Parts: sequence; C-alpha cells; structure tokens
Amino acid sequence: MKLPAGYGQVVKLSGNRRRPYAVRIGEGEKKCPDGHYTRKIRYLEYFEKRKDAMDYLAKYNAGIIIEKRPEIASLPSFADVYDGFMEFYAKKNANASQSALTAYRTAFKNASRLHGMKFINIRTDDLQQVISDHSHMSKSTVSNLIKLFHGMYKHAIRTEIAERDYSAYVFVESTERGYPAHTPFTEDEINKLWDSGFKAPVIMVYTGLRVTEFLTLENENIDLSAHIMRGGIKTAAGKNRIIPIHDAVIPLIRDLMSGGKYLFGGDDLINAKAFSGKDWKAAMRSCGLKHIPHDTRHTAATLMEKYGVPLHHRKLILGHSVRDLTEGVYTHVDPSALVDDINMIPARF
Repeated sequence: MKLPAGYGQVVKLSGNRRRPYAVRIGEGEKKCPDGHYTRKIRYLEYFEKRKDAMDYLAKYNAGIIIEKRPEIASLPSFADVYDGFMEFYAKKNANASQSALTAYRTAFKNASRLHGMKFINIRTDDLQQVISDHSHMSKSTVSNLIKLFHGMYKHAIRTEIAERDYSAYVFVESTERGYPAHTPFTEDEINKLWDSGFKAPVIMVYTGLRVTEFLTLENENIDLSAHIMRGGIKTAAGKNRIIPIHDAVIPLIRDLMSGGKYLFGGDDLINAKAFSGKDWKAAMRSCGLKHIPHDTRHTAATLMEKYGVPLHHRKLILGHSVRDLTEGVYTHVDPSALVDDINMIPARF
C-alpha cells in the first residue's frame, strides 16, 4: 500500500540485522556540494517486524507517541553496511569474477579497525587511517580499499543509511609517505639488491611476479633444468602461465627451494601483508631504499622493454592479455624463446 506524501516510510534494511525494519521520515531538502538538492532523511526507530514498524509510524503521525532518536546500538556498523553492499553487488553483478569478490573481501579484512564502528560515525580521517596502515603495500591493495569505501558509501547513500560520501576525500598516501607509487628500481638499486643477500626482491625483479604470485609459487611448478616455472593469478592470461627464469637467479631459487610446498614459505603459505610488513621492509631497510613490492613488477617490464624483449613476449611473461590479432599468433611461443628473452637483461649493471 502506498503511503500518503509526507507520511514517512518503513523500509527493510539489507544485511543480517536483528531489527531490519526502519521507520524514517523526510525533513525537507538539503543542498549538496555539487549544487543539486536532495531529501533529508531521519531514522526514528528500528523493529524486528514490519507490522510493529507500521504501527509505530501510524502512532507517530497521529501524535500519540513522542518522537525519539534511535538507540545507537540499533544503528548499522561498518560490517553491517559491508554485508548489505556485498549482497547488492552480487545481485547487480551476477557474473562478477571470483577475483573481484576476493578483492572486496580482502579489502574488508584490511579495514578491520572499522568493522565495529557505527557507519554514521565514520569520517574521512577514519578511512584515511586505514589507507595509512597499508600505504607500504602494493598499489592494488590500497586501490581496492578505496574502491570498497566508494562502493559502500554509494550503497549507504542509495539506501539512505548515510547522507554524505566521506570516501570522496580519501587519497593515496604512498608518495607523501616516501614510498613512490609504482616506481621501478634503478639499475644501481638492483645492484644494491644483489649485494644485500635478500633473494626474494631479486627474484621478483627478474621474473615480474606479483607478490602474491611469488608467495603462492609451489616448488613442484619450478623446473630449474628448463629454466621455467608455472604460476600466476588474476586474469585468464595471467593464470598458470609459463615464466622464464633468468640464468642469474637460478642459484637464488635453488637456495630457497626446500622439501616444503612453497618456494618462499616452505610448508607455510605466507600472506602478502605479513611479507610486506616484515621480509620486504627488512630488505628495503638493508639497502636504504623505499619501494613497495609491486615496484619489482614494473621494474621487470621496464628492463624487458629497455633490453629489447619483444612486446608480445613481454605480455606473455607478465601475464598481460594479448588482444591484437597479429600478436595472438604468439600465444604458443616455445618456452625456450622466453628464456632467451629474459636473459637479454644483464645480471648486474
């Protein structure tokens, strides 16, 4: 049944809530920063059943009860809004990839300091602090956090849980904090990596592996005699691809290989956050450098271009899609050709 104009509304909020039915009323209009006007909404009370909410709204309009503000305990938390956003996202994007869903879930985990906060109490500084906590990590980690915040606020405004998008003011801090975003290592810096004795950064520079690809690389997928490994994540072109191993890093990989499952962690799967916060920081501190792990991938791309690796081969090594029809004929390149390509890059500079 359609309610009279100005009467108020009863709406069912998304997510798993103890009292999902909200009674809300309009309070005129407000002017937004971009100049347009939008309705001002105020929530009065929350109920387990729709009937109770409708009774409350009827009494409110009859002047039988005194208006009261909702109890703070009944207001949705950041985690509640996340649940509602993911439910909406899944319905809207029925064919969403698992990698996209995983990116949102991982970003939510990384924002753990916000989980219990009431969403209406969160401000830009709270969101920015989460970004600061992860500014030492890859650009994709930070970008996924910001993407999650934007999506959640759009959902919160659409469902009138929030009136203002505080995520609009969040920024990437990497440059300001001394960690330039996606800056390749210079050749002098690569020499410092070699001299430091830290194996992981050097291997990542000469293979172009993402940090997660490196950490999930299994020993059984490494063939040192053929100078190749099989791994990769994210896109169809990137998954389970052939990655050539430079002659110079064969000894480093051999030293890391053990009887365990993974190249770097043995029987333990090290997550990217732990690696970035401990092993990577130790390597950068030892060399006196300021880089994020993903910079190694950009370094590999830069070196391959500089030393003449063909574009289509660079794409295959890095796991980039080959969209051009002419390039497509190179999809089944002999792995030995890729090994020759990667060895065009000097071992030392």
